[in-house]
Amino acid sequence: AAYTKALARVATVSSFEGYRATLAEFANSLGDGHLETWTRSSPREVSWAGIVAAKRGPGWVVAAGDPKLTGQDLDGARIVSCDKVPMERFARDIMSFHALLGVDASVVLHGGWLLVDDGNPFVHYPRECSFERNGQQVSVQLHWPAIAWTELRKTYWKNVIGHSGFGVRQSDGGGYWIALGDLTSPAQAVVDATQAASAAIRAARYVVIDLRGNGGGNDLYGRMLANALYGDAHAVSVLGPMPADGECKSAWRASPDNLAAMEALLAERTQAGEAAVSGELAIGVKDMKTARAQGRALTGALTCAQPATRSHVAAPSLIHAPVVVLTDAACFSSCLGTLELFRKLGAIQVGQSTNADTHNSEVRAIALPS
Repeated sequence: AAYTKALARVATVSSFEGYRATLAEFANSLGDGHLETWTRSSPREVSWAGIVAAKRGPGWVVAAGDPKLTGQDLDGARIVSCDKVPMERFARDIMSFHALLGVDASVVLHGGWLLVDDGNPFVHYPRECSFERNGQQVSVQLHWPAIAWTELRKTYWKNVIGHSGFGVRQSDGGGYWIALGDLTSPAQAVVDATQAASAAIRAARYVVIDLRGNGGGNDLYGRMLANALYGDAHAVSVLGPMPADGECKSAWRASPDNLAAMEALLAERTQAGEAAVSGELAIGVKDMKTARAQGRALTGALTCAQPATRSHVAAPSLIHAPVVVLTDAACFSSCLGTLELFRKLGAIQVGQSTNADTHNSEVRAIALPS
């Protein structure tokens, strides 16, 4: 369906903006956050109506704006409709080019585009919108002057996610705060610091694992953190064996370019001294080479039955503190895997809803011929 719609778009494309929009909508329509298209250049200018929108809960609000263009201060006002079309329906038409429809976090991340005209020829931008503030509703005629893209981003665009950073620290009230900004190489130091202070952390009044801004990486770091907090025996009894020891292996498409990319990543991680991650990558490289030698397109089956013999009696947990996991809309990919591990171990999730899981877990970027 996505391909058929894209072909219909292609027949009418006569500009770079239309080309970009067609590919973006096609990628978003596949419903997999790991699959996306983007361009190497950003527009120098866009048009806007003096409003940068944001999705808050089920509705839309004015996150920032320029009263000189709108004629009044609309910051914080709820956007009711545009050109008499209810906001939810109006937003779907525009956001299909920027986000995965039906995935709330994806729409939140890209919501600033709602009332910013990037030249997309398939979108009708409104002449009038209705806003509500303090119970009062007002209609505003919209004008669409150009603005430098850099100025819009710097002055008006709102960052909708947090940035936890990295580190382990004591926090107020006798707790510990573990910040894990992503699941790449800096996460190793956080795992090591947690392991070094494990006795104190396990005896704390509470533990917060801060995943704000975490877009993923390798959830092996999340598993190592779980083992450091709960103890190896408890983690294995609840979560099963460590990935390298488990019965279910990752399945890779064994193409020449995938193999080359994996070998380059393995060399990089090995040089960085990340033994656990390098071990996982080495298995992937070996499996790809074996599959290619045997003429197989994939390294293994895409489904795998978990063993039914796991003990129903969990080994004792070594942590006595309640564990809280803080998330926002950025949590995606391996961050979702890490969150799932901690929820299975009994942690409480707070914050905003995360992004959604997908069919693919590892991808690489390539440049199209165009």
